Amino acid sequence: MPPMQANRSDPLDCRLVLYAKTPRGRQQRNQRSPDKVSRASSSLKAAAREREPWLIVASPQLQAPSATQLVNLHARRMQIELWHFGI
Repeated sequence: MPPMQANRSDPLDCRLVLYAKTPRGRQQRNQRSPDKVSRASSSLKAAAREREPWLIVASPQLQAPSATQLVNLHARRMQIELWHFGI
């Protein structure tokens, strides 16, 4: 996507990256009984969350990394934060 400005009152130059993961053929099965389909709300929410595309806002100075590289950096950062804060 082309560089743009975010926030009308105090414009901030940014680069937007839209990334949709390829589906991996998730099997909606229960862990206790693999022959049954999982209907737990947490499982359904997790499945819906993984289908949504990511919209990442990056600094315009980061023109060198490709969209895939930015997504990988963001995913690594989120793993570190989850590990550090114990979420």
